[in-house]
Amino acid sequence: MAEKPSDKPLLDDNQKTNSEKKEVITFNFAFFIGLFFLTAWINLFPSILAGYWFFKTFPFEFSFLYLLCLIPLFFALYGIALGWSVVTTKIGIWVVNKRITYPLVGSYPLSMDNPQTRAFIMKGNIKGIGRWLHYFFNIKFIRAFWMRRMGVKIGKNVKWGIYVQDEEFTEIGDNTFMAWSTILSSHLMDQNDLTINKTIIGKNCLFEFPSGAVGATVGDNSYFTKVTGAMKGTICRGNAIYSGVPCKKIGEFSDLSPSDIENIKKKIREIDKTNFIKQKNAPIKVSELKLFLMKSIIVLGGVIFGLLFPYLYSLLFQSLYNPTNELGNILLLALVPFIFLLSMGFLIVGTTLIVKIFIMYYDRKGEIPEGTYELDDPRAKWFKIKYLLRMFGLRLFHNTPFKLAEPFAMRLWGHVKL
Repeated sequence: MAEKPSDKPLLDDNQKTNSEKKEVITFNFAFFIGLFFLTAWINLFPSILAGYWFFKTFPFEFSFLYLLCLIPLFFALYGIALGWSVVTTKIGIWVVNKRITYPLVGSYPLSMDNPQTRAFIMKGNIKGIGRWLHYFFNIKFIRAFWMRRMGVKIGKNVKWGIYVQDEEFTEIGDNTFMAWSTILSSHLMDQNDLTINKTIIGKNCLFEFPSGAVGATVGDNSYFTKVTGAMKGTICRGNAIYSGVPCKKIGEFSDLSPSDIENIKKKIREIDKTNFIKQKNAPIKVSELKLFLMKSIIVLGGVIFGLLFPYLYSLLFQSLYNPTNELGNILLLALVPFIFLLSMGFLIVGTTLIVKIFIMYYDRKGEIPEGTYELDDPRAKWFKIKYLLRMFGLRLFHNTPFKLAEPFAMRLWGHVKL
């Protein structure tokens, strides 16, 4: 059964003295923004130089063969960015470990004055761009490459979820099968403390949607049913079926036949393919064409916003470009990573503002107070449209390096208080 280890190196709240209680953490946002842009520049600039060399060596021409060659060029430049991001991220982590402290499990005051807290937060920022590059296309072997390089110990024939955080504190055993939305993390953070504990998943484990583990040990042949979570310091003995949060043993894994296990895996695969947002809103009928047009306008508006900086940069590059001064040209190219990030940022700003405009339009149609509505009630349809537009905007956020800014968009779109 699930139990707490008696010799865990973590401190409970009632074990801490008043001197150990720290004020709520305060961040120097300028420092972290600078660190974010610096890591992005370091990770992306080699690909930009390689692209510049290609177009200098093979000047652009509008032909089918040349345009066809741009496809492998893109993937080659993307591969350079992936490989180089791993190298630079590993170097950054090594510097933090050497200059601040090596990572250790435990509970630490949530203060930048604490070395473990400072190192943990800095390494999370250093990994951001590299993780985004490796997760962008959601290709399994690329994600596995990143996680293994960052410290995750992954066994053979593993199907893992999208949320695997704190790579250096995570282990996943052979033949483990997880739903796509399974969450694995090794840290918890509140207003006073940062708690780090290893998350170890054994062999032949099954995780249904939604489930996960945060700083816990899950033994071999464990089955987590839906809505099951193992919290920090919990030890889940193997050969068992668990349910609930915090998880409790409800059965024996040995009672599952091979056909039962295959049916569970089949069920997990089917759920992974299910669009729950679309499914739960299906009874409220709205025009799919109208939704498609609004989403297209959101994307188009965001792209127009995002192209502002590339357009201005192209004018600057054309005015200062000198074929005989390669050093000067390379210095101009040094701005490209920043232009890329600013473009993505403005794309998100544009999409956020257009989503807000659509929401305001439906807000003006009438107030939607709490209550129960008939499916054909216009207010139910307005609610569904606003909800789907918000979710579409959040999905756009998740495909950029700026997904941490989504609470500000949610505040703009509704009545969310930060």
